[in-house]
Amino acid sequence: DGAIEAIKRAVEIDPRDLVRLTHFAYLAGRFGREEIAIQAFHNAIRIDPRNLSLYSAFARVEAQAGRFTEAAALIDRAIQLAPHNAGLLLQRADNLIHSGDFTAAEATLAKAIALEPRNARLHETRANLLMDAGRYDEAVEATRHIVTIDPNQAPLLGQMAGRLSQSNRLAEAGLMYRAAIERDWNNVELLAGLGNVLSRQEDNVGAVLAYRRAIQLGSRDAELHNRLAGILIAHGNLSEAEEILENGIQVAPANADVLASRALLFIYRGKLDAAHDAMEQAVGMDPGNPHFAARWAHILSEMGDSGAAERVLNEAIAACPDVSDLHGTLGKVLRGQKRDLAAMAAFQQALRYAPHHAGYRFELEQLTAMPRASDGDAAVAQNQDVAV
Repeated sequence: DGAIEAIKRAVEIDPRDLVRLTHFAYLAGRFGREEIAIQAFHNAIRIDPRNLSLYSAFARVEAQAGRFTEAAALIDRAIQLAPHNAGLLLQRADNLIHSGDFTAAEATLAKAIALEPRNARLHETRANLLMDAGRYDEAVEATRHIVTIDPNQAPLLGQMAGRLSQSNRLAEAGLMYRAAIERDWNNVELLAGLGNVLSRQEDNVGAVLAYRRAIQLGSRDAELHNRLAGILIAHGNLSEAEEILENGIQVAPANADVLASRALLFIYRGKLDAAHDAMEQAVGMDPGNPHFAARWAHILSEMGDSGAAERVLNEAIAACPDVSDLHGTLGKVLRGQKRDLAAMAAFQQALRYAPHHAGYRFELEQLTAMPRASDGDAAVAQNQDVAV
């Protein structure tokens, strides 16, 4: 405010000093004094009506205030003065994108790119537009073209890969991450991103290699440690998993996910007491986590307290009825109690929320192939359906 007032006094001394007037308008716009900035820009344009930078800066102030129509009119006036100015065309395209007119924005960018075909900023805006429009293959090619034009723009590959991953375009995301890693093999974030994509594609070998490399480079991301350990445990590599989890605990001692994975490791090693303690800590840190409840119930059941396991699962199902792990774990607990019809109902519920889960389907098929249970068990199953 003090700076604005000081320049305002200087402008009042000489209202036709274009340098001071323009600086005053820029400063007022930057600090959100739109009305003052607008009047100052109008005065400046009256003094120098062919000054392109005035129109451009004025348009930015209007756009920041959400007045896109007024901003477009200012940019159009500037473009009339300089129809071959790629920077003005880019600003016009940005304004159109914010207004939601992607078709007009793309056409405007095409004109700008024709004027300056090696301008990486133009191609980046086009790539983001294509991504927002769901034209993923074109966005990938546009991003690659940017790096061909300017190798210093290689970080854009990683950014685009992240956006593709968020949009579940995993194949394209993997290609983008690999292209980025080829240029920066020691980038932990890129390696972690690639590992996440490969894990979601069930390419566990590739995911392990990417995660390992990221951790070797000193990643302090506890979630990355946890994901790597989970894959290793699932494939029986318990020694390395234990080492990774110990490292993860050193990085983030209060991370509940790492403690839960450690509990799973202890289950695989047959150390139920240690698993119980680790899982108790994890549940205490995140008591509303339904996946923790499922693992906690599994440990209780393995320790012979199936009643407590069932109570934990029913409470969790009441809070989170659409989590397949809860129903699947309940099915296993009930099967261990010889309550086969109730177990079948639980596995059916699990498959309702995870229809492609091979393990739950196998359990259900095994139970279906067995002789019919008693009427008493059928009544239990009916009560179980009500509880679910």
